[in-house]
Amino acid sequence: MPVILISHNMPHVFEVADRIHIQRLGRRGGLITPQSHTMSEAVAIMTGATTLEETPGRTVASDGGGA
Repeated sequence: MPVILISHNMPHVFEVADRIHIQRLGRRGGLITPQSHTMSEAVAIMTGATTLEETPGRTVASDGGGA
């Protein structure tokens, strides 16, 4: 059953999510998984400190759609 959770509580998000869709300034900043990225990396993408492309060696979850 799909569930959408909108939250800034990163420990909770990482505990319950299979995929994390990160928004940055109204656009998709990235689509990651708790297994492929750390909470710090997710927050860095949210805040603009880094982009998904700047996280070397990390894989990105595919949602099957375009950005």
